[in-house]
Amino acid sequence: VNAPTAGGYTCTGASEVTAGPYRGCLLSADQGKNQAVAGNGIQESRVYVLDRNAREILLTLDPGFSGSIQGIAYERVEIEGVWTDTVWLTDLAGAKVRHFTFAGVEIAADEIDWVALGLGGGGVLPNGLALIAEDRALIVGGSATSPYHIIACGS
Repeated sequence: VNAPTAGGYTCTGASEVTAGPYRGCLLSADQGKNQAVAGNGIQESRVYVLDRNAREILLTLDPGFSGSIQGIAYERVEIEGVWTDTVWLTDLAGAKVRHFTFAGVEIAADEIDWVALGLGGGGVLPNGLALIAEDRALIVGGSATSPYHIIACGS
């Protein structure tokens, strides 16, 4: 991939775009670790839409927070009568699962607070993520030793 910085990026999640203008393309999460290691001390997480061959970045989504994006999942949803491409992502540092449009607008009403649900015990934070589209549910996991949870998603 033609990486956005000289240091490249760390792919921490992937999902296929299944509808809309980017159908067949790949979503890739970047936890931003290389930017922090490069010396600026800021972890600049991003989500990229890559071409079908994962060679070119077609779109960059900046969620506007400094932290570690881990799992991601694509979903096409209807917002105010318009079908919209969106991405669910795990915000490891914020202990949340968050929902954004491809335009970078957060759908705040869809936020899932891991700690408020009582799932953050023992320092377990949301990490792995998958969408069960037909049920509008997310499969969210913490770490290799923690259980996965199926959580209804979307407002």
